[in-house]
Amino acid sequence: MKVVNRFKDLDGNSIERSPIDYPYSYDEFVIWVSDYQKGNSENVYSDRLFQWDPKKFNDCCIKIWGNTRQYFNNRNPKEIEKFLSMYLDSPIKLTAITECCNRYSGYPYWSFYFNKLSENLVTNNN
Repeated sequence: MKVVNRFKDLDGNSIERSPIDYPYSYDEFVIWVSDYQKGNSENVYSDRLFQWDPKKFNDCCIKIWGNTRQYFNNRNPKEIEKFLSMYLDSPIKLTAITECCNRYSGYPYWSFYFNKLSENLVTNNN
């Protein structure tokens, strides 16, 4: 029986190195996607957000989740969207989330794909 790899990249292809087989050096895979269009989204990495401004990162985490946890697995995409909008000081629409692995440390990090929204669009929709 052929084992189907449930871990996919943003193009829908199975990844070669899954977190099951390579827990400390796996390939990037999708954990959530909605309205993602290749080449039409910006992206930012969770570990970079923390490196750029740890205080702001922690303040935003506390406001959204009540903790300073740097892990984003099992966090709600709508809450992540609010976190990113707050951190980036700009309204955004989250389009995809992927989990990645730092192959030097073995620790996970997340890549957030998003589109910036205009202020007018945000106020008209609220």
